Amino acid sequence: MPTNILQTTNELDELVGDAINDRVTPGIVIVAGNSENIVKFVYGNKTYEESDSLKIDDIYDIASLTKVFITTVILRLITQSRLSLDTDVGEILEQKYLFGIKIKHLLSHTSGLDLSLSKMRDLKKDEIIKNAIEYKSFYSSGKRVYYSDQGYFILGLLLEKLLGNNLGLIINNYITKPLGLKNTFFKNKFVDKKRFVPTEIDQWKKRILKGESHNEIAHILDGMSGHAGLFSTGEDLFKFGLKWLEMAKGGGIDFINQTLIKKCLKNQTKGLKNDTGPENMWHFGFGWRLNCRQKLGKMFSSKSFEMSGFTGPQISIDPVNELVIVICTNRTWPIRSPKAKWEKFQAQVNDLVYRNFFHHD
Repeated sequence: MPTNILQTTNELDELVGDAINDRVTPGIVIVAGNSENIVKFVYGNKTYEESDSLKIDDIYDIASLTKVFITTVILRLITQSRLSLDTDVGEILEQKYLFGIKIKHLLSHTSGLDLSLSKMRDLKKDEIIKNAIEYKSFYSSGKRVYYSDQGYFILGLLLEKLLGNNLGLIINNYITKPLGLKNTFFKNKFVDKKRFVPTEIDQWKKRILKGESHNEIAHILDGMSGHAGLFSTGEDLFKFGLKWLEMAKGGGIDFINQTLIKKCLKNQTKGLKNDTGPENMWHFGFGWRLNCRQKLGKMFSSKSFEMSGFTGPQISIDPVNELVIVICTNRTWPIRSPKAKWEKFQAQVNDLVYRNFFHHD
């Protein structure tokens, strides 16, 4: 196993110090490297208001990073011939409005579905599920890109129906147990609450969110959904990223076959109209964003891919330079900071860590 070194560097000290002073995030955990060399950094506190210092194994709400865990389960099931990319979602869920939408459309945000889940936060669980699967889109699948939570919400329902378990057990069986992730879960009442990093002083729930899902819809669904709800640590996310680095380089065929990995990391949205909005003009493979410069920074290769959660955590992977960088922040504390400022900061962190610790002339 590689050596784990808790690092510091003056340049990073200054960058993070400025971000904390500018209230981009009260603290940050960084785990970066590959199978041979790992560096770790911990800065700041869990909040601005208290001197509760961050620790390397503190637990973050990873929000939309849940989606790449769901993607991984789906690809494992396809490898096991229990699903295919062309499986009709409507047939499995027995829902006529979803007929013609295939697994590959949901994975790449090209299903045509664009229902805003957050607008249903005052509904009950059964009503939310009914609305999500009975939604009639005006758009045909495979014709445009629209980044939304609805597709992965539906993938979560599909997995539960297909496997007969809740998403917590499914993630455990297909990812956390085989990869040895000890601190990745949807909810765990046995974990010391002090280890959770708070996400927000929530005006809707009227309390501080700490150890419960920041996403309103995942919260209503008992903390478990295909689009949000997972918790993890920087070290666990790094292990997960290492597996994806291995597979992106042609290994790990016992986990997911190479044909699928190549399709997953190929642009599935090329030439399609992007209706998500000017700030979100992203290209997707399956689950992952591809070569997204606003989030990756300048140093990563064009073969790089990443995903981030609304609450702050991010995984960036560069198979050419054999590098995984995990950044965990709670940028939504105490209220949601401007997204552009956070994205710029995380791209700067990627560049600085790459340049100082992993760049070879």
